Amino acid sequence: MGGAGALRVCAATLRVRRQAGEELADDGVRGFMTGVVIRAFLSVMVAAFAVLANAVPRRASGRYANVARLCLSADSFRVSPAEKTVLDIRREAEFIAGHLPHSTSIPLCELEQRLLELPPPFQDSLTLVGGSLPDLQAAEELLVSRGWDPSERLLAATIAEHLSDVGRSVRRWRPNEFLEAVLQAYRWRLPSQGTAIDYGCGSGRDAVYLALQLQYWKVIGVDRHSKALDRAQSLAQRCGVEVELRCRDLRKSIDVTEKAHLIHGSRFLSRPLFEACRDEILADDGIFVWSTFLDTERPVAPPFRPSRRLGRDELLQLFSGDQFEVLHNSVGVLNTRGVDEAASFFACRKRRS
Repeated sequence: MGGAGALRVCAATLRVRRQAGEELADDGVRGFMTGVVIRAFLSVMVAAFAVLANAVPRRASGRYANVARLCLSADSFRVSPAEKTVLDIRREAEFIAGHLPHSTSIPLCELEQRLLELPPPFQDSLTLVGGSLPDLQAAEELLVSRGWDPSERLLAATIAEHLSDVGRSVRRWRPNEFLEAVLQAYRWRLPSQGTAIDYGCGSGRDAVYLALQLQYWKVIGVDRHSKALDRAQSLAQRCGVEVELRCRDLRKSIDVTEKAHLIHGSRFLSRPLFEACRDEILADDGIFVWSTFLDTERPVAPPFRPSRRLGRDELLQLFSGDQFEVLHNSVGVLNTRGVDEAASFFACRKRRS
């Protein structure tokens, strides 16, 4: 099966409607989506059993607590059972001396700036390990205020006999899984060296992921928020990669002087930028990957303005014609502020002139 297909998603589970006439992508994408469907089925069964057994208390927010949760964010394109994240907030030297297996080290003094390195809220079970009760309480208060719900608090002194692991801190953050799936499926169609641009890169997870995956590439992250770029720079340094970060308001200024072999964006919309990518920035044989919100009659979460949301098949029409090969076009959901909003997921390749 050729690479010019679509990422197949189980519509009943992920609420992603497959577009008419689309074909399956290559074996890599097919395997990814098969795993999604299997994990989705298992997660639904686990959650349903817990509800029937009256083992799932409701929170005031309406979300389930401390059980397997369905992650319906099409930003990540996955449904996964709960995985325990062990977050160790002690000082780095204490962590190195000994910690629980598979722990992630983020000292309390750095936690607020490094929340981007945690799995999304309400996705994984979160256990805190700290050196003192005040530290554990401070960490929990910060996490709860940002949407996380720690299920356990462990005082290091009480579990000292279990702090035997001296391995490295486990990386828990993940990139946008739509980007991840497209890159895994079509990496072979990209050159060995090139330039990747992540527009609206925010705190840099996707840009850093690209730098980790695309060795010998130049990776550029663009965003108008300087503090987010500072966090992106710190993340890149911790991961040992180089990302060129540019502070720019893409709704006011677009640099078209540099060709890109991979363009990515998520949760962001600029129609002049789309046109510039189509006409000037995207190089021949380059791939364009984008996911953002669709215009609906009554959005219940931002962005509320229709101008900040895509029309149905808008990107498909924009990148139409013989010059472009559509790799994927579907409708799914993005989760924003705990609410699932309709979204477009689109990828295409620019044919060589």
